[in-house]
Amino acid sequence: MFREKYVRLNNYIKPSEELVNKVKNFSNEEIIKKDKKIKNIMLKPAIAIMILVMVFFSMPVLASNIPSIYNLMYLVSPKIAQYFIPIQKSCENQGIKMEVISINIHENEAQIYITMQDLIGDRIDETTDLNDSYSINRAFKCSIGHCEMIGFDNETKTATFLLSIKDIEDKKIDGEKITFIVNNFMSHKEEWNNLKLPILFENIDNAESMQVQLSGFSSTEEKYINLKREKRDDIVLVPKSNIDFGVTDMKITGIGYIDDKFHIQVSAHNNLKLDNHGELCLKNNLTNEKKTSNYNLSFILGQNENRIDYTEYVFDIPKEELKNYSVYGDFVSSGLYIEGNWQVTFPLETK
Repeated sequence: MFREKYVRLNNYIKPSEELVNKVKNFSNEEIIKKDKKIKNIMLKPAIAIMILVMVFFSMPVLASNIPSIYNLMYLVSPKIAQYFIPIQKSCENQGIKMEVISINIHENEAQIYITMQDLIGDRIDETTDLNDSYSINRAFKCSIGHCEMIGFDNETKTATFLLSIKDIEDKKIDGEKITFIVNNFMSHKEEWNNLKLPILFENIDNAESMQVQLSGFSSTEEKYINLKREKRDDIVLVPKSNIDFGVTDMKITGIGYIDDKFHIQVSAHNNLKLDNHGELCLKNNLTNEKKTSNYNLSFILGQNENRIDYTEYVFDIPKEELKNYSVYGDFVSSGLYIEGNWQVTFPLETK
């Protein structure tokens, strides 16, 4: 019964003769350019596959609901995928509208202004961050300078982003077609600056440690960077404490000395959606002199909903001097995380 219904429905889905001819001509040109020695018989399966794909793309409603078809086409041939995907300069998902409002082109560079507007709520605000979730599909080689928010209209709940693109081969890009996709964003960011942490330096001694696989390392000092190169930097505190210090989903999970270095360990829950991060320092209680960490270690324990991200701040400071300091930090947390599918396709042309 299902098979008969499927066949009957597909009998009505036929691409126009003009569309089929375009696919044939386009496919022949693409393949011949790559290898002029390919036999004509090898073109038939490729053309048949592309025609089948174009059957779906001849129906805009269906195509918009099966992005995997477009992704497959783009994976096989970005030029063909961009050629056939229809122009759509605005889209709406979950009551949030994304729209291309302006394009400036100068030879091999383009600046595109894109807005995101919340039509039904206040999920878009002045702290909105695309969270590196965006992708830019195109048929030419390019370097993406940046995509950043440059303005926010509180009255209309509209954020404006500037997307910069440059052809790395220094070719003119006027007339090329771009597809810009956003999968999620963060907003309602909270900040804590110069926050004093509730850490008492009493009975601070050597702590229990363990070896982990690091997910990150940072330092500006050459001798500690060498530790990273020699892979002698993967010893961290065993998470034991769970001290709240007022930042959303963040805790102090370890304090102590390892090999004469003072370690402070901070955990972040739900970090993929909140992007909690920060920086710790020690401040002298008498002079207010600031001492930054010599290096930081990052690692992850658990998976999926049980995942916890850890950052360990390491200070080269003797135990006898520690009593003269207090711990301060600057932290950032995004209060809202929204997943969705926003996609626009537009030609690079100035009007």
